[in-house]
Amino acid sequence: MSTPIMPGAEPISVTEGSHGGVLLLHGYTGTPQQLRPWAEAFARAGFAVEAPLLPGHGTSANEMLTTQWSDYTQCAENTYKKLTERYQHVFVGGLCSGGSLAAWLALQHSTLSGLMIINGFFKPAHSEGVSAIQRVIQSGKQFFVWPTLPKQVEDPQAPPVLAYLQIPFAPMVSVEQARAEICQHLSEIQSPILAFTSRHCPKDEQDDTWFENVTVPVEHISLERSNHVATLDYDKEIIETRSIEFALALTKNKRQQSQNNAA
Repeated sequence: MSTPIMPGAEPISVTEGSHGGVLLLHGYTGTPQQLRPWAEAFARAGFAVEAPLLPGHGTSANEMLTTQWSDYTQCAENTYKKLTERYQHVFVGGLCSGGSLAAWLALQHSTLSGLMIINGFFKPAHSEGVSAIQRVIQSGKQFFVWPTLPKQVEDPQAPPVLAYLQIPFAPMVSVEQARAEICQHLSEIQSPILAFTSRHCPKDEQDDTWFENVTVPVEHISLERSNHVATLDYDKEIIETRSIEFALALTKNKRQQSQNNAA
């Protein structure tokens, strides 16, 4: 029997929307709780929203041990396809490693309407880093344990971030290998991009130059007051407002293009 989902970490699903669909993806060991204000803002603006709980997340770190990158991509792919069955315009957003998943989807689907990435990290791990993780696993160690979660939000009024204190090593191998692969293909992304980077985010948790490697239009917004989980931080309203503007503008442009082509 699987472990119950942490209260507050449940997947988010808003099935009705007049403007299109939005898929939001949380990061490694995180949960949809970090995305809830973002998701609710899109829902209020008239979008259907899905923020799935990735396999092994939001329950126990022990359950996450048996998962890998392919489980996360399958979850993201299935959710994306369900949205595309109902909506012509589907946007994908991600926080941290959720940004890597979002970029992976954009590489699989050239018709993806737009890509929104918050504190994305696209620097490939050095081969010796992956080898070091593998040696730790071979030694029998399964987790890196935080005594307390590191600071991820600047706003003292923000809700506590729901995430594991134990970081499973085994899934990290496939995640790092996938990130290295994605880094080699960023220039192939065909969807417009909205990139957010937090000023207070540790440098090993984001890459504020990754979008220089793409060829599509990119709008970059610096979040001056926020840390890693910016969706719960001081600048969350900037993220919400600019993301909705980004999606609505692209939806309007594509509709106009369709009307012009039909004329």
